[in-house]
Amino acid sequence: MGKKRKLVSITDKEKCLDLYRQGANYSEIAKQTGIERRKVSVIISEMEKEVRLREIGNARRDVAAEFLKEHISDLESASFYLLGIMLPDFWVSDLSVMPTNIKQMLYNFLKSSSFKPEAFKTYGLPENAFGTIPKNDPFMIKQIVNPILAEKLAIEIIVALNEHLPELWPVVNKWEKFAEEYNLAMIEILPPIKKSAVGLTNNSKLLQSGIGRSILLVSAEDTDNEDELLLPNSSLKKETKEYIAQKIIENRQVLQQLKKFRPSLIELNDIYEKIVAMLSRSELNKKLIIGHCQYCPVP
Repeated sequence: MGKKRKLVSITDKEKCLDLYRQGANYSEIAKQTGIERRKVSVIISEMEKEVRLREIGNARRDVAAEFLKEHISDLESASFYLLGIMLPDFWVSDLSVMPTNIKQMLYNFLKSSSFKPEAFKTYGLPENAFGTIPKNDPFMIKQIVNPILAEKLAIEIIVALNEHLPELWPVVNKWEKFAEEYNLAMIEILPPIKKSAVGLTNNSKLLQSGIGRSILLVSAEDTDNEDELLLPNSSLKKETKEYIAQKIIENRQVLQQLKKFRPSLIELNDIYEKIVAMLSRSELNKKLIIGHCQYCPVP
C-alpha cells in the first residue's frame, strides 16, 4: 500500500505564496513550512495562477460596472429628453403643432454631436422644452465629435429603450394619435383666434404667450364652469399673458372655439403622466437592473 498523500491546507498555501513574494526561494519556504521543495514549486505556480485569474475577474467586473453605469446614465438622459419632447404645455405655449414622430425626433436629437439648449430649435423643439438642464446631465457634457459614432450611439439608445421598455412605444404611439387631433384643431382654430386678439398688444411674442395661456386655461380638466375662467379685470396687469388670455376668453364665440382643443389636450396630458411614471428614475432603474438588452455590458 502506497504512502498516503498529505493534503496542504489553504493557509499553508497562502503562506508559501507570501514567503515567495517576500523573496524566499523554494528551499527556504520548504524549511519554514515543512512542505517538500518540489511541492512548494507546484503550490506557488497554482496559487499565482489563481490570484491572476481572480484579479482579472475583479478587473472585468469593475469595467463592466463602469459600462453599466454609463449605459444607465445614457438611457436616463434619453428618457429626460423624451419627456421634454412630449410635454404638451410647451407645444401649446409655443403655438406649434405637436410632434407625431417622437421616436424619429428623439433619434435626431441623440445623434447630434453637440447637445446644447440653443440647438433645440434645430430639432423642432421649443427652446424651454427641458426647463433647466441639470449641470451633471451626461448628454450636456458628452461631446461626440465623430458623427458616425454619434449616430451609432443614438441607434443603440433607441434599441435599448425598446428592449428594456417594450411597453413604452405603444403608449407613445397613442400620444401621437391625440397629437394629430390637436394639430387638426390648431390648423382650423388658431387663425380666427389670432384675428380676434388683434389690438390686445403690439408685442407678437406676448400675444403668442397669451393665446397659448388661453388654450391651457380652457383645456384644464377642472374648468367646466365658464365663469370660473374669468377673473376681475382689476386684478390683471396689462401687457401680461394672463391679461391677454382673459380678454380672449371673454369673447364667448372664441371661447367655444378654444373648447375644441380640450378633448385632445386632456388625453395628451393623461398619457403624458403615464409616461412620466414609466420613466421615473426608480421605475427606469428597476427595468434596467432586472432586464437586459443587447447593449447591456453584463449578461
